[in-house]
Amino acid sequence: MSVKMCVHPFIAEDGIPTDAITVEGKTVGACIAHALKRFPALKNKLFSSPGVLHSYLEVYVNDKSVYPDELTSLVRENDEISITYLLAGG
Repeated sequence: MSVKMCVHPFIAEDGIPTDAITVEGKTVGACIAHALKRFPALKNKLFSSPGVLHSYLEVYVNDKSVYPDELTSLVRENDEISITYLLAGG
């Protein structure tokens, strides 16, 4: 199943594209795992420990937050996953 995944520009370095990449999977976690095969540097950018996303990341599927079930959330053909970097300031 083909899904688009976009990562925030603060995450997308070390050759990781900022535009959408096509990944395969039935869950967000499976799609991320597929992306990690192509872009292994993404692992440290996304995970604080195995299976635990950094707390400053937010995951959306079709512009809807999937918190707190980010990695187990189901995706369908042509869905779009967005991984954003939460910023704070004043």
